Parts: sequence; C-alpha cells; structure tokens
Amino acid sequence: MTYGYWIQRAHGDLERAHREIRTGAASSSADALAVLVVRDRVYRQLIRLSEMLLDLPRGDYTVLPAVATAALADGKATIAARMLQGLRAAISAPHSLPGTAGTPGSRAGRHLAAAAEKLATAGDVLASHAPPGRAPLTPEGEAIRIGAGVRAALGDIGQLLNTQLLTDLATPPWIGAIGSPTGRWERLLAPVRWAADSRLPAVATELVEHGVGQPALLAALPPAGAPRPPAMSPILDAHDAADRVIALCDWLYRHPDQVRVSHLRAGTHLGGVLCASVPSPSSRLRPAWTEAAITARNLDGSPTESTAQHIVQEMRQLTAWLRERPRRDGSPPTGVARAGLQRAASMLPLFASLLRDGARSAVRRGDIFTVSGQLARRPGELVWYAGGPLQVATAESRPVIALGLALTRAGEAGAPRGLSTGSHLARRGFLPLVARAGHLTPAGQVGGAPGRAPSRRR
Repeated sequence: MTYGYWIQRAHGDLERAHREIRTGAASSSADALAVLVVRDRVYRQLIRLSEMLLDLPRGDYTVLPAVATAALADGKATIAARMLQGLRAAISAPHSLPGTAGTPGSRAGRHLAAAAEKLATAGDVLASHAPPGRAPLTPEGEAIRIGAGVRAALGDIGQLLNTQLLTDLATPPWIGAIGSPTGRWERLLAPVRWAADSRLPAVATELVEHGVGQPALLAALPPAGAPRPPAMSPILDAHDAADRVIALCDWLYRHPDQVRVSHLRAGTHLGGVLCASVPSPSSRLRPAWTEAAITARNLDGSPTESTAQHIVQEMRQLTAWLRERPRRDGSPPTGVARAGLQRAASMLPLFASLLRDGARSAVRRGDIFTVSGQLARRPGELVWYAGGPLQVATAESRPVIALGLALTRAGEAGAPRGLSTGSHLARRGFLPLVARAGHLTPAGQVGGAPGRAPSRRR
C-alpha cells in the first residue's frame, strides 16, 4: 500500500473521530483519558511526518504555548516551520499523561488510535526511502530530499491537522459530560484548548492552500523493497468496511499483474456476500456473483506472491465481517450502518470489472490452470473420474469464458437500489484514490469524470 493510501485512511478515521466526539459524550474518566492519550499519538505522528518531509532532525520535545503563539504570528518564518512549532505546543507536557491508557473504550478513541497507527505506517513508507538523519536509500528518497512532491504532501498534513483541530474544539465539552472539570482535567485540557483557540487552524489552512495545484508525487509512493504484509486490523464499522472495498478496487487497478486465482476466489465470494447485504434492483445481480464464485472456486493456478497475499486476507476478513453483521447489528441495516453498506455496494460494478481485468491478465501470464476435461481412472480402481491433468488456461477455455461472462453480468446488472453507480465507471476508467493533486479528497460518493478519483463524503 502506498503513502497516499495510508494518509487517506487516516483522514477518514480522523473525520469519524470528530463526528463521534461532536455528537456524543464521554462515558467515564477512563474513556476521556484514553482519548487524550491517543490524541497525543496523532500529533506526534504529524510531527514525525513533517520532520521527514522537511528533512529536519528528530525533535522529541514540546514547545511552550507562549513561544508557539509568537512563532505562529512570525511572518518571516515559513508556513511549515510555523505549523511545526504549533504541533509541538499542541501535545501534552512530558509525563502529564500515562504512556498508555489501555485500549480506548469509546468509538472516538478507537478511531483516533487507528488514525495514529495509519499515520505511523505512512511515516514508515517515507522512512524506507529517506530515513531521518541518514542518506536517502532510493532514487525516490533523493527526489524527496530536494523537494519533489513535498508541498502537496505538506498540504495533506495541513488538512489532517484541520480535521484534528475540529476534534480538539469539541473535546472539552465531550469530556465535560462526566462532570465539572477538576484542576487535573483543566491541566490536561490546556494544550487541547490552546490548539483549538490559537492561530494553528489558520496556519494549517494556509498550508493546505499552499499545496493546492502542486503535483501529488508522494501519493503513489510504495514502500521501498518488498514490504511485509501488514497485520489485519479489525473492521470498526460499515463505513470502515466501505473504505476497505474502495481500497481493494484501488489495489486491483494498480496491480492486475499480481492477481491470482486466490484473489478471484476471495473477490467473487466477497462480491456475492456484499450483494446479499443490501437490496438489489436486478434479479440478475446475485445469480451473476454466485456463478462467478462457483466458477472461480473450480479454477486452479500458480501460488500468490507474498506481496499480494494480504489482499486475499483483506477480502476474506471483509467477507467474514459481512456474514456476521446481521447477527451482530441486526437486520436489515439502518442509519449509519445502512449508509456504509450502500457505499461499499456502490463499488460492486467496478469491483466486478477489475476482477475480470485481473483474470484476463492472469490468463495472459499463464497463471490460471484448468482440468483437461477427460475421464481418468486411478491405478488399481475400476471407477472413472471426471477430470484429468491440469493444463494452462487460455482465453478460449470454457471456465475462463464462464468467469468473464459472469463478472460482466455482475457489472452490467447495476448497483444496489438507490445508488447510481454502474458499470460505466469501469468503462470510463478508474484512477487511484490518492492520485488527486494538491489535497486530500473528502470521503463519500463514487463517481466523477475521467481523470478524477472517486471522492468520499459523509
């Protein structure tokens, strides 16, 4: 997964954390403390990313609010330098918070923790090319050190910061729900209040505007070398599931050369389960996905590359989550869960088209096998078995044709009821989610003209 993919995912988590805090209330002091701890992690990861982009030495220290206030108003300093001083003042003083407050119990805390983890992964991608305090390890790292794509990447950090500052603005009332703040709580909330009331939001907005129109070269930056498959993080809710379906489409678009039979099996199974999770306008949609899944299950092929195995795991995890959802959340889905599932299902036509293109690529490479179709008898037995030795599939092989037709029907049958996305998306082209220049795309519908990535808004 690319640097821009992890930045995009982190932005979605920050938006969901803001929504939870703005509309909810802390249920206990433990929840409130956990949110403040993971908030600090988010800010520290934003500092780490900024330092790597600006090629600055690691500065693990805080800045007094008075010093940061003066720095934010210093018109002679660069925008990024002013923002970095503000970020250091926005974190809590050393030892004022515990190193860990356990797993956050609130949804807001879990979203903030997930955002911090994804920002850390984005930082690891950068560090694999241009490690802090060391010479660049790759040509891409050398380009980053001379400023390639840095302005657009700093603009993305400004947008992440703006979202986090909105959360900071809503945090004191959220914590106030557990009772009148004591002196200890006032001390812990001091950096939160300062960040929301300072000039840091204006500097972050200025940084976003500074990056608009700049080439987003780092958005498609992959990890250097052969990355290890990331650990599977739990699916938080239906909107998180929708984000993962969109990310799967992004991967299939980028890497048709890595698609194997394991992806086709897991992908068609996921498509069928997702199709069954929401109402469908066409009686042909579910049968098409069912036929595609049965056909893919009867194929054989070469082993999955290690760098693509985690995609199979992600598909299987989504399938298991969707199958368990009615038992866990009730059926039919309502409210936020229904909206999230609809977002996920709106990608089905495009998902079918990308699986079909991946299957064609695998056939051209000789990575799909079929049985010869002959009758064979095992030694020492009188029973004849249908089958025979495996042979490399071609575009004219019956199972390949059947799979292609089933996926074509799945794409042409349309999206679930109430959604406008159709198979025309696949025909018009699909650009990676992170290929937008200059700034992040808000989260929401899928669509748009050629040359624009799907946007997401809630």
